[in-house]
Amino acid sequence: MSSPLPAGYGITTPFGKPGSWAAGYHTGDDYAAPTGTPVLATAAGSVVANRWDDSYGWMIELDTGGVRHRYCHLAHQAPGRYGDRIDAGQHIGSVGSTGNSTGPHLHYEERIAPYGYYDHRHPQLNQAGSPPTPPPDQGDDDMTPEQATMLGNINWAVNQIRGTDVPRIREGTDRLSRIHAKVDENHWGIHNDPQGLRHMLADVRRQLDAIAAALDVQLDEASAVDDPPDGG
Repeated sequence: MSSPLPAGYGITTPFGKPGSWAAGYHTGDDYAAPTGTPVLATAAGSVVANRWDDSYGWMIELDTGGVRHRYCHLAHQAPGRYGDRIDAGQHIGSVGSTGNSTGPHLHYEERIAPYGYYDHRHPQLNQAGSPPTPPPDQGDDDMTPEQATMLGNINWAVNQIRGTDVPRIREGTDRLSRIHAKVDENHWGIHNDPQGLRHMLADVRRQLDAIAAALDVQLDEASAVDDPPDGG
């Protein structure tokens, strides 16, 4: 494991910092650095993506056997091709400011299966060699990064039901169901912080109940509109 930038560059915006991002908090670690600064692989892996990705700009993504790490806002497309084997510490690109970026920096993310936007985790592969970074302010609840991730996912799902569109309700329901399953499977380390995580599990269950009720109402209303009136 190693830092994604050469020695001397530390984390400037940490994972979990609340803000206006789509998740409600920062989904990776940022490293401010001049354009052209070498970007280094934090761990050995294989290239699974190397493309322009909208707000991420030019990015390359490596698979490390269950964890994928993304290097975003690169100055230009990286040279790696799909399936290429990359060694830890290998030069894989250059810092830039492509995509949704206010200045040259590297946005570094780690994701777990199924590797979608809301499947990120607190970065770990980039810790060795990086200057220590204080944890983001999590408020009075003193949430861990994992709890902050879960809370952001819950908030996103709840926002999906603030309307009358049935597909959006289904999407929010599916998202919360996956979170619920992860907690029940001890994915979030419930034995390490039982009180905080059990409270979050109770919140998940309440949200699931609320979404299920809203979905039932929407489906009933849709059925009433679609059913023809009784003949006489």
